[in-house]
Amino acid sequence: MKCAVLKHWHPMIGLDFHLLWPLFSLIPTLPRAPFLTISTMYGLDLGSDYSTTALTQAWGYTMKRGTDIGPFIPHFQLPLIVHCLTPLDLALSSSKSYFGPSNYRVDGSPVAAAALIYVNPNLNCGAIPTPSGRVIAPTTHLVQMSWADLLFGFLSGLLDFAIQVALSWIIGKISKRISGFLNRHFGAQILTKYQARKILRNLGLLAPSGGRNAQYRILVAFSEVMNERTGEIFDLIVNNTIGFGVGGPMGADAGDFGFWTPGGAVTEWAQGGLENLYYGSAEGPAAVASTSVPALAPTVTPEPPVYSPAVESYFEQGGIEEFPCRP
Repeated sequence: MKCAVLKHWHPMIGLDFHLLWPLFSLIPTLPRAPFLTISTMYGLDLGSDYSTTALTQAWGYTMKRGTDIGPFIPHFQLPLIVHCLTPLDLALSSSKSYFGPSNYRVDGSPVAAAALIYVNPNLNCGAIPTPSGRVIAPTTHLVQMSWADLLFGFLSGLLDFAIQVALSWIIGKISKRISGFLNRHFGAQILTKYQARKILRNLGLLAPSGGRNAQYRILVAFSEVMNERTGEIFDLIVNNTIGFGVGGPMGADAGDFGFWTPGGAVTEWAQGGLENLYYGSAEGPAAVASTSVPALAPTVTPEPPVYSPAVESYFEQGGIEEFPCRP
């Protein structure tokens, strides 16, 4: 199946789901709300992986399989409102591409290609990553992808999803304990009925009638809500701080600044193991070295990839064809 090669200018349009906390609101209004995300595959060139030696379609850098657009992917809440956590959502944003033919590489890495011919599903960020990103890939630079390549891309994305969910669960458990301790000592205090009556009496708001019961009960209930809100704030801060240090397959973390992270190491080990198991080598099948593609370049037909026996018995491999347009 011929599929479009992803270029740095191809647009990604997605729908991410994040905690919604409107500005000036004491509480989050929804645990998960939709956010429209729009970017190019290049993004701000902070996480994207591309080759500058393979140019087609008049200044179109070729993206590599596994490229990540983020961080700082623009987010727009629907309907449009000012959102307290927008800076955090932007800083930790991610959108990854997992599909590409393993026998056609640039700079030693497989090129990224659209799994749906001219549209590619990206795995986007969120508390739980979702395959809700769509990369629109209009180009005449096409490559041949086998069913085995498509299955590998699906398994690779599924592996990152599982690692991210597992790390989020572990970090969440640790974060709850730490944020609970902080909230008990530094968060909003939960008032007893005696404390509530004393506050109301000092403010001259405690009615002598039986209505005073309703007043201090409301104040106690309000203090419980405020304690819960400060707990959520502590948990948000602690969770993201730990997550930044632990790292993982998606979103910005300390690994982006050259530091070792356990989540990044686990991801690299798991993805390398998957490729080794699937193709029989961590380097993948025999690849075609790609250089800058001239206008109207002839069709390139590489040697068929070599898969492990378990995979080879199920899939018939084809070659590769490339059709660049005139710049």
